[in-house]
Amino acid sequence: MVYLERSQPAPACLAVEKAKANGDYKCGDVLERLSNDFRDKCYLCEYKGPTTINVEHFVPHEGDKALKFDWNNLFLACDHCNKTKRAGYKGILNCTDKNDRVDADLEYRFEPFPSPRIEIRLVVDNDRTRTTRDLLLAVYNGTTKLKCYGSRYFGGSVPHTGRGNRGTSRQPDSAHGQRILAL
Repeated sequence: MVYLERSQPAPACLAVEKAKANGDYKCGDVLERLSNDFRDKCYLCEYKGPTTINVEHFVPHEGDKALKFDWNNLFLACDHCNKTKRAGYKGILNCTDKNDRVDADLEYRFEPFPSPRIEIRLVVDNDRTRTTRDLLLAVYNGTTKLKCYGSRYFGGSVPHTGRGNRGTSRQPDSAHGQRILAL
């Protein structure tokens, strides 16, 4: 998870769709703007060009129309991450908010052998970083036998290591400050 700047203002179609009884938040240029803002990557696992795209509500809307159509609450996510997060992880760090320091407050450790496994150390320990860490560990390492099996495909999309760079070790990136270390 890295900081990404969100474009503003919100697409005009969101206000129009919000006023409708059965409006659709995937209207107009919402998908294209999300794709550009999130650099064609899932905001959680950073998988580039996922085959299944979801518009994720960062804060679950749970029927709240204001949250459902709030541009700042819409995020690009792959199906795996969207299903893993659901409404079960509330209060995570927001990668579109500079103040949340997603690049500096978590340290990723990637062990490529004998099987890909991610560890995340808290640089700053608080409820939000712990919840974010727990979600990212569930995304990368799985939580059930089936999800563990499915998460093996994400080993190559470790934040900022890129596919094919397994086992690389990096200290804080000058652009983002995120730490990735090989075990």
